[in-house]
Amino acid sequence: MTDDEIAELCAPLKAPSAQARCLSGLGLLVARKPNGRPLLMRSELERVLGAERFSTDGGRQAPREGEPDRARLIELFAARGAKRRTAR
Repeated sequence: MTDDEIAELCAPLKAPSAQARCLSGLGLLVARKPNGRPLLMRSELERVLGAERFSTDGGRQAPREGEPDRARLIELFAARGAKRRTAR
C-alpha cells in the first residue's frame, strides 16, 4: 500500500512507528521500509480485513477488486479508539 493509504488508515497517527504499531495491533503483518515507514502489502490487508468477513454489511457497496473496504476500516479504527478510551 502507498504511504498515503497507510496514513489514511492510521489517521490521526503521523509517526511511522505509531502507524506500524496500530497496524500490527489489528493483526496485520507489517514490515519496515529502509526509511522506517511501515510496509504493508495490500494482500495482507485483504487477508485480515477481507471482503469475506463483511458479507453481511447492511447493504454497503462492496469494494472494487483489489481495494480495501475503507468505510469498514474507519469503523474498526473508531471502535478500537473508543474501546481504548473507555479502558482508561
